[in-house]
Amino acid sequence: MTAPPSDPFRLDGQTVLISGAGGGIGSALVERFTAAGATVFGADRDAAALAHLALAGQVTFDLGDL
Repeated sequence: MTAPPSDPFRLDGQTVLISGAGGGIGSALVERFTAAGATVFGADRDAAALAHLALAGQVTFDLGDL
């Protein structure tokens, strides 16, 4: 039996894909998942919308449509 994680909201070692990452809800999700330790892949059709998230850590962005 394994011990429960010390913080159940940590996402270390998990990968998340967020479509619409440059929008209001999408960018908030990028920030939230990154802060929780997840590796984030963000996709959006608007390059300018992704530009403000370019400095976030652990984030890979792709310009395109899912």
